[in-house]
Amino acid sequence: GAFGGPVDVMAQDPCPSASAVDAEAGWTAYSDGRMDEARTRFQSALQRCDNDHYARTGLGYVFLREGDTQEGARLFQVVVRAEPGNVDALVGLGLVSWRSGELDAVRRHFETVLQYVPDHPTALDYLERLAGAAPRAQDEADRAWSSGDTERARQLYDGRLAADPDDGIALLRRGLMHGWDAEYDRALELLERLMANDAGNLDARLARARVLAWSGRLGDATAAAKEVIGMEPGNPDALAAMALFHSWAGRADEALESYDELLSIAPDHSTARRERAQALAWAEQYQQSIGVYEALVEQRPDDVDSRLGLARARGFSGDFEGALEEYDRVLEMAPGDVRARSGRARTLGWSGRLVQAERSAQE
Repeated sequence: GAFGGPVDVMAQDPCPSASAVDAEAGWTAYSDGRMDEARTRFQSALQRCDNDHYARTGLGYVFLREGDTQEGARLFQVVVRAEPGNVDALVGLGLVSWRSGELDAVRRHFETVLQYVPDHPTALDYLERLAGAAPRAQDEADRAWSSGDTERARQLYDGRLAADPDDGIALLRRGLMHGWDAEYDRALELLERLMANDAGNLDARLARARVLAWSGRLGDATAAAKEVIGMEPGNPDALAAMALFHSWAGRADEALESYDELLSIAPDHSTARRERAQALAWAEQYQQSIGVYEALVEQRPDDVDSRLGLARARGFSGDFEGALEEYDRVLEMAPGDVRARSGRARTLGWSGRLVQAERSAQE
């Protein structure tokens, strides 16, 4: 698989012996899916020996597994600068490039891997995938996508698909855009074509799961997310999607169980804590929800989404004054925020101040 244990480790000086036990234990925990233990062991190894690139590479894989591609890439780059032939770090950079759609970089990294290990299974797998992925690293369509110009990206990806109906990146991104536009049948058609060409493409499978959920087929969406987890146990994006689908379907206990599993694997996941707090509010566990939101706001006072969640949870719990205070704080930071204005008006109505509610809604 793409996330196996080390294949090749370069000799390291001057202090490998000081950290060897922790580094080996970290890789064992990683292989067993125990991400918290793996992270702790790799960090301990690096504290003992900052030159332990075996541990640094392992920590990079932990971050990659948890969805923090940027930090994983940084660690792999440090290793490759010090050891240009470190196969495991080169594989990591190849995987990072694949996730970001930089297909020329994917080819470069995995071809380098094959110079050192000619039969490396991950390198061979991804180079084979490239054969059907129409390699165009960061062309105009990709730049439009990366910059958020979705209208331009739509046009350019349509042009790419007209020239090559099996362009993997175009199929994935155009499928998602059709989903955003509520063109669900077309979205599923493109994503399923990509899956037929590349059965192991987890991004395509997760995109399909999301489109199914957006179309209201929450049972099918949950089953699709479970398939991804079956292919890559502990996949944080799949766990987050499944938890969200459970929430949308009103399955509060299942949602909370999925969020707890996700946070045990990826405690720093960017959205899981906030979404778990929302699920707690939907489950009418208001005080727990408020506690989570308060912790998030304490960590990042400018986090508008968490403040809005806190305001809603306080309003649901009957603490109307507390909710209004939070809405007012959001409006101080973002005066035009429609969610805060409508939430404030709704809360005023719940508290019986109907004239103020009407005025607030009209502001």
